[in-house]
Amino acid sequence: MRKQVFRKNAEAVARAVGYRLLRLLFRNKPATAPLNAASCRKILLCRYDRIGDMIVTTPVINLLREMLPEAEIHVLASPRNSSLLAHDRRVAKVYEFDGTQKPLAALRSLFARPLRAAMRKERYDAVFSLVFHKTTMAGLVANILTGAQSVKIGIAHPTRTALYSTLFNLLLPVEFERETMAELQVRLVCAAFGWEYSKELVRYDVELSEAHTTCAQETLRAFHNHQQSDSAQKIVFYNCSAGAPARQWSLRRNEECLHLLMERFPSAHFLLNTAPHDRTLGEALHAVFPIKTTLLPASRDLLDVCALVQLVDAVFTPETSIVHIATMYRKPLVALYSQLSYAVEWLPFGDFPFRIVLTEGEEPIESITPDEAVVAFGEVLGANTASGAGE
Repeated sequence: MRKQVFRKNAEAVARAVGYRLLRLLFRNKPATAPLNAASCRKILLCRYDRIGDMIVTTPVINLLREMLPEAEIHVLASPRNSSLLAHDRRVAKVYEFDGTQKPLAALRSLFARPLRAAMRKERYDAVFSLVFHKTTMAGLVANILTGAQSVKIGIAHPTRTALYSTLFNLLLPVEFERETMAELQVRLVCAAFGWEYSKELVRYDVELSEAHTTCAQETLRAFHNHQQSDSAQKIVFYNCSAGAPARQWSLRRNEECLHLLMERFPSAHFLLNTAPHDRTLGEALHAVFPIKTTLLPASRDLLDVCALVQLVDAVFTPETSIVHIATMYRKPLVALYSQLSYAVEWLPFGDFPFRIVLTEGEEPIESITPDEAVVAFGEVLGANTASGAGE
């Protein structure tokens, strides 16, 4: 017990000393809200993490483009999610930094001369840190890459606001566990500029190229021609992959679920989607159900996935970025979540039919039975009114 207390006190002292040194180094002067929106000619959004994180940030891009039409919007993305902005005319520049690395590797890459030199030359008026966890790293990213002249905006931590003020000029309160991440981010930007917030401001959107749209249309057209199916047939985007084993069903569970779905919805056809590393799972499922499923081509282009989801009738997925893509297009959705990683911030947003099938405790998604998922899917397909999350 004494060792734990000593360690805790030592960490507190080290943190306090470290932040004092950072205060001398970064010299961030306090700023107050609202910021002068008219003087913000160049804005940076920091969203250097995962695919779904970028999708739930698109409402912020929409808001800034609408409210500040003359401002340049830049995004610090990750190699994993930057392709979502490849054709986005709202964004002037996209820089890449991999925020999913281990801390020391991430810090080393921040000091890489080409990235740091290029971003410092931009002289941003406002920098929004939208990676709300690991606040110290978020502050280091903003300071090392943009310098002292930029107003850096982050979230106010309940007990560490004084410490984090070393890294940010403006800290604003965000209430977690009440709203989705898309709503929280739009609230933060509204609070920074003094704009009135409303849910109507939260509008997801990615810009697709004509090639992406045409490719998706041809995929479905080829399927319809081959099947000679009628227009009443339901096309279901069935995603098999998630970011971690605990958030993904096994081959056996997927087989059981597809069998039940085909029994209950005999006119449905299932487009099997997998991440490149899960290709064998998709191949195995298609081999079991060769007539009622189509194995989608392996593609690392996220916009191909977006274009296809835009055209289907419903989406079935374990907890993953596909949830947010389905949300963007208001597609009837069933998502499997484990309480190991469940958080309100990552739920779908908006008035459209969806069901969340949640594990009873902190077990992997494998503990969810196919029967539960099929019941939820039936509720979604039969829903004529808006639906919220539920077990």
